[in-house]
Amino acid sequence: GSGTSYATPAVTGIIALMLEANPDLSPAEVKEILKLTAERKGEPTQPDVDPFWNRDFGWGMADALAATVSIHQERNYPLDSGDADTRGVDKSNINIPLPPGAGHATYMQVMKRIVQPALERFRPDLIVVACGYDAAAIDPLSRMFATAQTFSAMTAAIKASAAELCNGRLVLVHEGGYSEVYVPFCGHATISTLAESTIEAPDPFEETFAKRQPRGMFAKFLATCVDDLAAFHAP
Repeated sequence: GSGTSYATPAVTGIIALMLEANPDLSPAEVKEILKLTAERKGEPTQPDVDPFWNRDFGWGMADALAATVSIHQERNYPLDSGDADTRGVDKSNINIPLPPGAGHATYMQVMKRIVQPALERFRPDLIVVACGYDAAAIDPLSRMFATAQTFSAMTAAIKASAAELCNGRLVLVHEGGYSEVYVPFCGHATISTLAESTIEAPDPFEETFAKRQPRGMFAKFLATCVDDLAAFHAP
């Protein structure tokens, strides 16, 4: 890919800060500022990707200190990548690879035990979420079995972190998610929680997916995985 899954949320966060500083900026002015202030920091680490970002903006497109956190299916997409020990040069990259079928409870444990503590340590000025729904149940790309309730609960958790750490500065950018049947319900749950909306779009799969969440031995195995990842990413 061209790296847009990472570039788009990063640029969106930068634009959010620019508009907070000057709400009167026009789209053309925002584009010009990005173009003139982007930096090139050495040669691209992936020279075979779409050359647009490499040529015009470089991989170090913004002079900012950032930490990245990624919860994803282990070694699934991009294929054979995203291991926990891929930390980056300053260990600011926190990969949280989970087994297929991890489900709602595992995602919430990861938020509580790894993601939110990492944010507290980093003390961000802004939180940008690449809000993909690939983890949703019946998504054709992954098998993580998150539900609309999962995305709502994660949004509430990250919103609470933003309120505590960075005066509520939180940007969500729609990323992946390929189930035409289920993504709309996950997206609505996310937006509704973010906006504190009372408009309802009941999840028609809620009862079915609740019955298919991990139980018994698999749930115990998943808890052990979270224990190991939390210990690995502890300061």
